[in-house]
Amino acid sequence: MKRFLFAVALLASACDLAPRVSSDTARDQWATIGPPAKAKIAELRNRQTVVGGRAAALRVPAGVTDPPLTALVAELQQKAGELEAAISGYEQVTSQVGGEIEAALARKDKIAARRAVDSAGPRIDQAYAAASAPFSALEQRLPDAEAAASKYLAIAAAEEQRLVRAASEGGAIDLPAVRFAGSALLLEDAAGKAALDRVVLLGNACEQLRMTVSAHVADYTSAAGKTLAAARAGAVKAYLVAAGVPDARITVGADPGKAQGAEHVQVLVTTGCMPPPAADPHAGHGHGAPPVPQGAMPPPPIPVVERMPQPAAPRPAPPN
Repeated sequence: MKRFLFAVALLASACDLAPRVSSDTARDQWATIGPPAKAKIAELRNRQTVVGGRAAALRVPAGVTDPPLTALVAELQQKAGELEAAISGYEQVTSQVGGEIEAALARKDKIAARRAVDSAGPRIDQAYAAASAPFSALEQRLPDAEAAASKYLAIAAAEEQRLVRAASEGGAIDLPAVRFAGSALLLEDAAGKAALDRVVLLGNACEQLRMTVSAHVADYTSAAGKTLAAARAGAVKAYLVAAGVPDARITVGADPGKAQGAEHVQVLVTTGCMPPPAADPHAGHGHGAPPVPQGAMPPPPIPVVERMPQPAAPRPAPPN
């Protein structure tokens, strides 16, 4: 019996020496883990706003045929739509961990509270890493897609500027993207259709604009080649007129010839929207300044002197 009582006393002593678990300690530890974990939810949502906005802004310009870029843009936009699920997964884990800890504390189950607190950090870190993975993947791939799309947008902007100059001042515009099947336009080709649609805008720039449409073909010297070139130019005119350009503004021209290189369509603006410079009314009438001989310095400009008002004449003194 004495030995049994001694064993019980020794066991009780060992239990007293074991680390005691305090509910206050578990609560304090969760207080240091919980708020930063919840703050990461706001951080993820901010990243979602930025990254999702960048992905939504991606687009392949009209008329551009680039299957890899089109596929990349579609993939990135799909991935951006999955970011909400990633955030929700992390939020669910954080809420579950907090709920387990609060439930253990409410039951005053010190052992369960301790275990929940000890596992909280690793579980939350693992969930955050899983939620961040799709963000990191998007952030790494977005710059390449943005650079490729920006390149095409810059090309499109330059093309628009070229059309603006042609509409204002006149000039020739080559349209190599416009393709044909025989004499019929291939409107299924996005780049060619976009080029034609830009010419529609050009044709409607102003009432006085006039342009000539011609098509260059490989066999431009033969009768068959000339017939084909005229038919293709006629098909382009028919498309432009059907799209709203007045028929009177468009003339069908002959094949431009071998200097034009590969087969393509050419639009020549013969009358632009900008009026010609006004003629000098004094030209040819012997008026104005004489011409300056070549190599001579022009005379200095004649200064313009404003006429100053003259002082009034003094009044005669009244007679005495």
